[in-house]
Amino acid sequence: MLISLPFLSGTQPDQDTSGTTLGESSGQGAFPLGRDMNWHGGLHFTAPGGTRNPEHVRAIADGVVVYARDSNAIPAHDTDPAIMAAHPLLYYKGWTSNGVVILRHDTEIGEGTPVTFYSIYQHLHHVHRTPVATKDAKGKAVTEDVALKKGDKVYRKDPIGAAGAIYGRIGRIHLEIVADEANVAALMGRSSGPLRQGRTHCVWGDTHLTLPANTALYATDPRTVQLRYVVRAYSAAYPGATETLQSVAAQFLTTPEKLQQLNAALFAEVRTRYPALSADQWFSAVSGSYQAA
Repeated sequence: MLISLPFLSGTQPDQDTSGTTLGESSGQGAFPLGRDMNWHGGLHFTAPGGTRNPEHVRAIADGVVVYARDSNAIPAHDTDPAIMAAHPLLYYKGWTSNGVVILRHDTEIGEGTPVTFYSIYQHLHHVHRTPVATKDAKGKAVTEDVALKKGDKVYRKDPIGAAGAIYGRIGRIHLEIVADEANVAALMGRSSGPLRQGRTHCVWGDTHLTLPANTALYATDPRTVQLRYVVRAYSAAYPGATETLQSVAAQFLTTPEKLQQLNAALFAEVRTRYPALSADQWFSAVSGSYQAA
């Protein structure tokens, strides 16, 4: 299953370095500990596009909606204790939106092992609405905005809502990914205890191979395939130009010992012609003085 960030484009850091592409690296919205050193189970993200044209919040993976709710209307900020008590989200430096979407994601991870996890998008201003053609009571064609609801199927990068406010700062969301104990064990090979090697019979996440410039590439593995290596012919006039076992091994990124092992059949063939040849002299028979003879 592919997983993406909750926004399509990257964002630039704010003045306080929060809201980068990978979420807040410090502060109240960091993971796994916020600025006050309390557990914080997700990351705060800032919607790209600024406050005038913020991007939609997107599903991070294919899934099904299990809960969706618009935020309460934003009350006027006031220091009156009664108003503050009536609006518990009107605190700290301002309003915090309470819209939320929860998606369930079902996948498999190696050897038919099913895994279910959830992505939670908090502090949304409202859930996404899709225009749907319908008819009114008089049969007249109209367009109705239908909000995302429980049971709706969504796909990775589908819009699911609009970013709301956190502590009075608009265009922010909180995203976290959770799973129960059984599914954590299925993913990691453990659900508690010290970090150690977990599952060993599957690969998940990203795997990257970095090859240095000018790396030699072969259609088959030269360390395991028996090949007749091309060597320069022996010349009495230029004995120093003769290939050595070490130089051929270096060309094919292997070792003299491996070449000897892979060419055991060739050595046996050479010994039929040169019975006195020792095991460490077989290469001379194809590139050196024996070849000249």
